[in-house]
Amino acid sequence: MQTYKEVLTLNDGSVVELRSATVEDRPLIEDFVKRLSAESLRLRFLRDISREEAVEQLMPSEGRGVLIALRNDRIVGHASFERIDDDKASIHLIIADDFQGKGLGTLLTGHIIEFARLNGINEIHASVSEGNYRMLSVLKKLGFPVKLETKPGMVTAIVPSSLLPEALRYFEEKEAIAAREALKYFLYPRSVAVIGASRKRGGVSGEIFWNILSYQFNGPVYPVNAKADVVQSVKAYRSIKDIPDEIDLAVITVPARFVPQVAREAGEKGVKALVVISAGFAETGEEGRKLQEELVQICRQYGMRLIGPNCLGIVNTDPQVRLNAQFTPFVPMHGRIGFLSQSGALGVTIIDQSNKLGLGMSNFISVGNKADISANDLLLYWEEDPMTDIILLYLESFGNPRKFSRIAKRIVKKKPIIAVKSGRSSAGFRATQSHTGALVSTSDVTVNALFHQSGVIRTDTIEEMFEVAALLATQPVPKGNRVGIITNAGGAGILAADASEAFGMEVPELSEETIKKLREFLPPEAGFYNPVDMIASATPENYYRAIKVVAKSGEVDALIVIFIQPLLIRPEDVAKNILKAVKELREEGKDITVLAVFMASAGISNLLQEGDVKIPSYPFPETAARALSKAVEYTVNTCAVRRGRYPSSTI
Repeated sequence: MQTYKEVLTLNDGSVVELRSATVEDRPLIEDFVKRLSAESLRLRFLRDISREEAVEQLMPSEGRGVLIALRNDRIVGHASFERIDDDKASIHLIIADDFQGKGLGTLLTGHIIEFARLNGINEIHASVSEGNYRMLSVLKKLGFPVKLETKPGMVTAIVPSSLLPEALRYFEEKEAIAAREALKYFLYPRSVAVIGASRKRGGVSGEIFWNILSYQFNGPVYPVNAKADVVQSVKAYRSIKDIPDEIDLAVITVPARFVPQVAREAGEKGVKALVVISAGFAETGEEGRKLQEELVQICRQYGMRLIGPNCLGIVNTDPQVRLNAQFTPFVPMHGRIGFLSQSGALGVTIIDQSNKLGLGMSNFISVGNKADISANDLLLYWEEDPMTDIILLYLESFGNPRKFSRIAKRIVKKKPIIAVKSGRSSAGFRATQSHTGALVSTSDVTVNALFHQSGVIRTDTIEEMFEVAALLATQPVPKGNRVGIITNAGGAGILAADASEAFGMEVPELSEETIKKLREFLPPEAGFYNPVDMIASATPENYYRAIKVVAKSGEVDALIVIFIQPLLIRPEDVAKNILKAVKELREEGKDITVLAVFMASAGISNLLQEGDVKIPSYPFPETAARALSKAVEYTVNTCAVRRGRYPSSTI
């Protein structure tokens, strides 16, 4: 009999550990049967049965494979298959009374069928009483072709053991719901405890507690300090178990060797989510890896979810919650970008840079060693999050690339995903091993293929990531790769044209009709064919009119507007006219992608903004062209994903 092990996420976001049972699990099975109601036993065995006999029927044997779902060292769900002949088997489920209605039965059904398949079973028989429609409805929901055989008092469903695409989609939907539920305890907690909160600011634990308070979290915050009665003017508790109220989220900052102990206390308290800031786990070597495994096991024992360890923390800028549970002095502006960083230190730069660019975030999550909550979980959460429009990822490793590809391919049809994957070189990969305990090595060629097939935009640097994010956060996605260039300096226009074509875009010559309209207000010595070189004497009004003419021509999909300051024209006036033109185009229903390049102009923000109209501004033409090419790549790739042109990833 093959072994089997998984972690299942229930409808409420908590987890149970699933594994194949052995004869050594008799005490656990005896305890499980002892706690079951008579009705649950009757539905499982279709007759009245003694508890002693039930134990024997639930034990694994040569012809019986058993999976048990565990929470807090007790069985909460039991599934088994029994061979009818070489390739046929019957399956049976029984769920603890206090765990019914949490989605566990549906998950166990799928996994016991898969377990049976791995052990050579090709046909499944599921017999239930005529009044037990739950199992039959589960099988139908999973999408299996079900053949029914009816006998007096009993219905038998016969299904193939292979997981059909319909069943896989159903499981993915259940998984997404569970992931979103789990993340709510991190991002929308009703109460927070900081375990290890320091009386003084300046250190990690003191700053995290201060940041939560100063950001005005909309709920109670409890400091836990084994040696203090008061922390930063707030009553403190020696243990989280001493707090009189329920706690949703616990942020742990104590040294690594104490983390398992306080995590266990949090589990006993009923905490739903842990953020472990502390370092000293898998990133440090074998001893730290064992400590991390112990932490994960404790979380699974109590059904808690975990972010970290070895992470910077988390932020939710939603005014309804206002959670700033990280230790840097920077707080992201409220906005529509969800950011995941596997590196804590880079998170500092990321938050600071996003603020400088005027790009607000909905959430910032530092996952550190990704011992539990991973990029896949956060993608599932952000997929349906109404507060998030763009997803940014800094990754050092993949836990499950195939799953990442499936999820991302679905999400990019609605929201762009921009990713930086480090560890491209052999030296960089070595560094990831000691940085966040990354375990999975994936070649850079494979990563490129993964992102390309999924429609994910890959950038080489954090700077480039924000260049693309500034464009996608403020502009409509370009409908094609035709670029129009408007400039007051011929050399800059040539640079933009060269870069655009080098990045795979087209700089088409404008039609005679469009050129005629431009000649009406530009001097004869101007260049009209694209790039449109309005020469150095171009006025702010010229920018306004040229943008309107070229954009409304329908001959380009995007505009790069370049300004180099001559002596008598102020950048502010040019920016105002660019914004005016774009605003009027939007009002007229003309959604065209517009980028600005303000070279050698101090005081112009990276985002030109007036009301709801925002235009990203870049220091050089090549930078703007590179960002635009990534947006065009997104358009091309997502269209291919929608058409199903890319096969499923084989990574």
